[in-house]
Amino acid sequence: MKKNLLKISMILAIFLVAGMWSCQKEQAETSQKAEFGMLAETSYECESIIGTKSAPQSTNLNVWPYQINPLGNDQGGNRDCADAAAAVPSIDSYEFSSGKKDYEDFDSEFTIFSAEGGGYFKVTVTEDTYVKWEFFPPDGYCLENLAVIVKGGRGKTGSEEDDATGANVYFYCSLDELNEPKDWGLASPINPSGKYAELSNLSFCWNLVPCDGNGEEVCETAFAYSEEFGTCFIPTFSNWGWTIGKLTNDEYEFEIWAAAGQCDLSKGVKVGVLKVDYDNGNLKVDFDLDEGYSAEVFHLYVGNDPFPKDNRGRPTVAPGQYTYQNTTGKFDVSASGEIYIIAHAEVCWKVDF
Repeated sequence: MKKNLLKISMILAIFLVAGMWSCQKEQAETSQKAEFGMLAETSYECESIIGTKSAPQSTNLNVWPYQINPLGNDQGGNRDCADAAAAVPSIDSYEFSSGKKDYEDFDSEFTIFSAEGGGYFKVTVTEDTYVKWEFFPPDGYCLENLAVIVKGGRGKTGSEEDDATGANVYFYCSLDELNEPKDWGLASPINPSGKYAELSNLSFCWNLVPCDGNGEEVCETAFAYSEEFGTCFIPTFSNWGWTIGKLTNDEYEFEIWAAAGQCDLSKGVKVGVLKVDYDNGNLKVDFDLDEGYSAEVFHLYVGNDPFPKDNRGRPTVAPGQYTYQNTTGKFDVSASGEIYIIAHAEVCWKVDF
């Protein structure tokens, strides 16, 4: 009877502890949401990281840390931005770096800048262990990817059991999807005592991208160009551009250049290619603009003379006098004999800050 009562007591105790843990966890998450905002619903962790998965997982952006190998010597367990970039195949390098910041030089709340001017981080450290960061970018830019290196040190007791076993590196990707990137709950690796080691130093490594919708839009006149078949409008006309011909039955591909005043490519920007397929009287032309470039209207001249003619029968290069125009940049028309083409568009794109 006593044994049965003891078993029942133990089972009730287990349920009680589990219930208390569940309540504490729920209260902690509620407290975090109240203090920092709603938690992210997805992970922003980079893929295919080269290293050993560690702990703890960050609280807001759900990123697991990794312990990674150094490119050179072990540096006393410290890691730098070059080490971090080498551990992520999708990242060649980090443009901005805070350098190693020793926690003993700061209070529990401090700000970290980069020498290159790539924004700044506000950092809060709780219990001398757990790190929260918030990023504030320069105008017009968004945080794209980030590595946070959290290195532990010797705890207050000074014993070897409180020593850190290295650095945790938190790798973040696709952060430009977030309006206000921030995370918390970061820590260094577990030490021999079974606790997360107290913070010794921090490093931030990051890249920026122009934010969607930012930057100044520019629009420039663009023409197809051919070194072999192209002839500049100048000096026959005062405007720049090229007529391309004579073309016979064949497939061709010509570069499209914008803002190349006086037909000077060194002044211009290559914005795409013009694909031409001329086959027994059928001519297919495709304006294939590079990513980030667009045009609302495309003009195409096709004829047996180098230039179209205006209403008085005089040669002209005014796009409004060209044979065809549409909004798709794809043409499928008839032609015969040796032909000339002129391909024009007003191409627009965003200029980075």
